[in-house]
Amino acid sequence: MVKLESDSSKPKVSIEYPNITITIEFAGVVVASTSRAIKVTATGMHSEYYIPSQDIKMQFLYPMHYSIWSKDNGKVTFWTLRIRGREAEAAAWSYFNPSPACRVIKDYISFEPISVDKYSLSA
Repeated sequence: MVKLESDSSKPKVSIEYPNITITIEFAGVVVASTSRAIKVTATGMHSEYYIPSQDIKMQFLYPMHYSIWSKDNGKVTFWTLRIRGREAEAAAWSYFNPSPACRVIKDYISFEPISVDKYSLSA
């Protein structure tokens, strides 16, 4: 596992490249599966795993009509997951133009574990 620390003073951001596979399922469909995830941990926050958009079935994700601005990370885009008549609003989010401290997650998406049917991490 490679671990990098950002050079920003607040908040401190830890970037890791864990040697794991992440699989996301919703409505009986594997929405994402990757061994190329990035783990991001900011001071005082829970860790988040970001998955490359190339490893996600993007046809099931729809950008929401609103976004928020994070002074530390930039514009946050939220995604609705929609499959077979089921929908999970704000099930995922991304920073497609992240701050310099988090530029490695450009074109990566993170999923909210409680919004999907299965969120598994395996070695």
